[in-house]
Amino acid sequence: METSGYTDIFATKGMEYILILVFIVALIFFWKFLNRTEAPAQRSNPVSREEKPFKS
Repeated sequence: METSGYTDIFATKGMEYILILVFIVALIFFWKFLNRTEAPAQRSNPVSREEKPFKS
């Protein structure tokens, strides 16, 4: 029984490159997702500057 043999370590090199490219693209989208900014919510009835909510 021969247990040792020639193993081609470069047989999956193309698959490794594809995996790295997918990871980098996913990282870009994840980074954009984390750094997104949403517009502040608009008030339906904003208080004007002339109106004072409290009596002074």
